[in-house]
Order: sequence, then C-alpha cells, then structure tokens
Amino acid sequence: MREKIEELLQDESIINEYGVKLHFIGNLQLLAEPVRISMEKAMKVTAHNKQRVLLVCVAYTSSDEIVHAVQESCKEMWNEVQNSNGVTVSNGTIGQLDRSLKRNGIRVNAQDSCKDCTRSDANGSTDRSREAETSSCCGMVEIAEEGKHDQGKVPAIKLTDVEKNMYMSVAPDPDILIRTSGEARLSNFLLWQTSTCPLYSPAALWPEIGLRHLIWAVLNFQRHHFYLEKKKKQF
Repeated sequence: MREKIEELLQDESIINEYGVKLHFIGNLQLLAEPVRISMEKAMKVTAHNKQRVLLVCVAYTSSDEIVHAVQESCKEMWNEVQNSNGVTVSNGTIGQLDRSLKRNGIRVNAQDSCKDCTRSDANGSTDRSREAETSSCCGMVEIAEEGKHDQGKVPAIKLTDVEKNMYMSVAPDPDILIRTSGEARLSNFLLWQTSTCPLYSPAALWPEIGLRHLIWAVLNFQRHHFYLEKKKKQF
C-alpha cells in the first residue's frame, strides 16, 4: 500500500488533472509508521483539490468510530468544564477542587499535602467533610463557596458534538448505500451514517454491476425519498 501511495504522489499531473482530494478514514494510529506517514503526506498534498473527494477506509470499523467520537466528545466537554471552573488561590497556594465534595455541591480549596485531610469529632472518630460548613484542618482547607450549580444546567454532550468527531465527518452522510453480491448486512460499516439511508443489494458482483443496476437503485431511492426525509427530521 505504501508503494502505491508514493507512486501516485510522484505523478502529480494525475492528481491535478482530476482534482482528487484524498481522505484516509479510520484509526491510522494502528498502522505501521511508514504507511501512516505516506497517507498523511498524500492527504496534505491533495488538500487543495476541490473537484472530487476520494475516501479510503483503512483500519476502520463503525463501532470503533463511534467509540472514538464519544471519547473525543467527553474529552472536549471535560476540558470545557475545567476551563470554566478555573483555579483559585487560597493562603498563597493553588487550590484544588475536591471531587467528592463537588458532587455534594461544595467547592473546597486545599493544598496537595492536605488533600486527604479529615476532621475528628468529640469522640475521636474521623469523618469526611461532606457538609457545607467550615473545616479548618490546620488552616489549610477552607470552604470557598457553597454549591450553586444547578444540575439541570450541567453541560451535556449533544448529537452534533459526537458527529463532528466521527472519522467520516469530512463527508456528508450518504444518500444511498450500494453493496453488491446480494448481501443485505453492513458488516460494521457506516452504521451511524446510514441510519436514514436505503441499502441496495444487487445480486451482481462488483465487476458485473452496470448501468441498469444504478438506474434501479435511483428509482428505489426516489420511491423512499419522502419517508427518509421525514425520518431525518425526527432526529
């Protein structure tokens, strides 16, 4: 594969003549480094082309794509929450946000050395501070503010956040998916993008597919177009 990509890049006249923009879709980190570097070079060289787009799926499965998109969306949301919280200064030191207290609506500023600090009651037993009250802890922990965060206003990950992190976000969703040889299953391919897309499965193999098959695919698409557009609006 590496040799084929490099051979294509050496003849830039072919790329410029057809105006092809290459996109390699999938988890490219799973590939050998020389192959990945060649793919990245090919995408960089053809990035300026606008006429046609060629998508090549390598190291790609739809389930991996969905997991990747959700993970990236969670990372972005976590960074957004962290940036909105910022950092506070207490007694000349950078305060840390105690996660267990935050879940109870309390923000605590503490030094690293006092992160696991506990307080003793009159009987000598220890207890984690979970009330909205001041706990001195040698003067190194203080309640900064009571929780005023409305749970209903917690930022949520939206559908658009997931979709923009898909491997296939560089291209619009397909209008129709054609799979030859009569197979009516997707085989873990474009599961997300084809939720409102008709699947056409002619019995002909790929070398034998002809104009009549494409015409029949278009006719079937036109017959179901109204229903599919209605379903899209429900998402």
